[in-house]
Amino acid sequence: ILQGAKSVYETDLFVAWTSELCGRWRLDPETLRRLADHLRSCAVIVFDGVRPDNTGRGYVLRRLLRRVLVELWDTDSTASLRQLDKDVVSHTLDHLGGGNVEHVLDVFHEEECRFRRLVDRGHTLVERELVRGPLTDDRLRWLHETHGLPRDLVLRLVDRLKSGHGGDA
Repeated sequence: ILQGAKSVYETDLFVAWTSELCGRWRLDPETLRRLADHLRSCAVIVFDGVRPDNTGRGYVLRRLLRRVLVELWDTDSTASLRQLDKDVVSHTLDHLGGGNVEHVLDVFHEEECRFRRLVDRGHTLVERELVRGPLTDDRLRWLHETHGLPRDLVLRLVDRLKSGHGGDA
């Protein structure tokens, strides 16, 4: 209200993110807002000292980053968070009193590399599981608990395999 914006995404907290993402990748408006929100949140979480992990706040960070990556890779399989301009992260950290932009981007990149390896491995696992028949809830749970493949990722991989797109997430 104070900035005369119709939406939070038109305020100074998000304009840098939406401009950066819109200029870098072709995203529909809903995806653009969601990714801007997730990435901005991730930058704040990393600034607060959290690292991607399998539990607690680290798990929330991991899931947010991975959701961003899945949606980006749906648009462009070569997309990388390394392509983000440092200024957009700096803009967010400046609102928090400043911080190490390189550290935030390094955390993003490390998690992206881990996730890319998981997706590559997951493609093979899902392919093998599909040969055994349809994926039941029990098999989806097993893939998540044993191999770290969340249900939404497995279902995207299944869709990709069925449509002939191979290993893209």
